[in-house]
Amino acid sequence: MTFTQARKQKQVRPDTKEKEQVIRSLAKLHAVQNELSSTQLVLDVLSQFTILMSKNLDFEHFCKAVSQILKNRLKFTYIHIWVFDNNSENELTLLTPEKKEVQRKVDISDGIIGRTIRTKKTVFVEDVNSDPDYINVHREISSELCLPLIFEGVLLGVMNIETKINEPLKEFIPLLEVISENLGYALRVAFLHGVEDQFKKLLEQMREGLCVINEKGIITYVNDALAKMTEYSPDKMISKKYQLFLRNPEETAELFADAKNQDVTISIRSKCGTEIPVLVSTNHDDENNTIATITDLRPIKYTEQKLADTELLLASITHNAHEAIVGLNENGNIQSWNVGAQRLFGYKEIDVIGKTLDFILHPESPKHLTIKGIIEEAQTKRFVKHIELMCSHNNGILIETALTANALYKKNGSLMGFAVFLRDISAQKKWENEIQDRFVKIQD
Repeated sequence: MTFTQARKQKQVRPDTKEKEQVIRSLAKLHAVQNELSSTQLVLDVLSQFTILMSKNLDFEHFCKAVSQILKNRLKFTYIHIWVFDNNSENELTLLTPEKKEVQRKVDISDGIIGRTIRTKKTVFVEDVNSDPDYINVHREISSELCLPLIFEGVLLGVMNIETKINEPLKEFIPLLEVISENLGYALRVAFLHGVEDQFKKLLEQMREGLCVINEKGIITYVNDALAKMTEYSPDKMISKKYQLFLRNPEETAELFADAKNQDVTISIRSKCGTEIPVLVSTNHDDENNTIATITDLRPIKYTEQKLADTELLLASITHNAHEAIVGLNENGNIQSWNVGAQRLFGYKEIDVIGKTLDFILHPESPKHLTIKGIIEEAQTKRFVKHIELMCSHNNGILIETALTANALYKKNGSLMGFAVFLRDISAQKKWENEIQDRFVKIQD
């Protein structure tokens, strides 16, 4: 080889050091490209999480949507999100099953998931067949990755990923750990949204009216019950002063202004001016908002009036009944004396209240028949029926009566008193005696 040829060959071929430098540069470029690709993937996934969070989905639907995003972007065979079961602190519930009708639970101590729960750390098993903790659910699975979902130190659940033999998993661990950290926050937000929605539903289902008033006296929330009660739509009440529905704002302003918990009966007014008696219960939260529960007393007052009318009707029927009806307290003293008793015995109610019934017994009445003995028997047996007594009218005339007594008890089982019914059977006894006399004469 001539000098000229050697020189040309040296010009064409780079030396070994230059070649290695090129290879290292290409490798760095490839690594940067991979890093940029992973970063872009993380940002893309987190962006979709943020969009989901803005939709205020309920907790379960949020988890399913998250699982679908990860499947679409990362192409793993199985991505499952497990959260602690509401009914058992020792179980996890699968929120992302492949089939809607399938419900799966797992004990928090079982499998790779159990190891993650115990350690609160990521667990990666490259070959599941070599791990004694692995629970074989899907035969085609080669690797499993379980990541804890944590928010502010509290374990919410786990994200479990399973892949087949030809699917890469290990290289995605750093990426998935970043996603799981953000997913823990997203799950917490979704859970709180769910709790808030449930709370709002409860408030809207309340029969009582509810309103929240800020420290400036502005209404910030009203539920449907209060809107219906006052006939104002919620949008006509929110941002208005609370005096809007008060009948006498000057008299009742202190009810909402004071920071004391209290129950007060006042009147409010509806949009059309109707006066509504209500019971207002107020308390205050940490931000000095007044939370007022407003109970419409009209149904209660209507019921009370109906009961009062019914009691009056029953009292009138009892008082004016032809039969003598006497009310005794638990000690046997007269508490009520109706018109029938006044007619039968000739005593006015004012003259007998507080006395025992002994004064009605005729002097010739059998000594074993006493009022005290009768009511004691009624207390023991709950009632006594048709006891014949010889009684006296106020003018001394003998009256033959049939007595029935019922013991009356309160709901707690304690004795309340006695209801005594007395019927004049003098005519019946006279007729019976006449029949007996005739029978005797026939026999003679």
